[in-house]
Amino acid sequence: MLDIENIAKNWIEAQCFDVDEVGYKERSWAVDKCIEMAISDPDNLFEIVKAVFEANSSQKILESLGAGPLEDLMVYHGNLYISIIEDYINLNPEFKEVVRKVRLDSEDVSSDVLKKFIKISE
Repeated sequence: MLDIENIAKNWIEAQCFDVDEVGYKERSWAVDKCIEMAISDPDNLFEIVKAVFEANSSQKILESLGAGPLEDLMVYHGNLYISIIEDYINLNPEFKEVVRKVRLDSEDVSSDVLKKFIKISE
């Protein structure tokens, strides 16, 4: 069974280190797991994104979360997740801060998804 909370905790802790530091290397498995899940397990990745967001709302974490796991989720599964993300923002308006850190263009997602993503980030 996947331990969402443990992955989220280690992902957060990894962000506190530079990639060449021991602390990052000890926790990089969580970062790698999120990258892998962006392709093969988007439902659980979004659960991790929410767990990270709910556990730590520091600016550094929000930036890393948007530019990392959430952006990967949108690139691979934007069509499926745009409405889910919009619903989550309606419940948690502060999540818009994470969405604003995602950088997408027309090469990453369809134009419909891109337009809707831009709209929900405003």
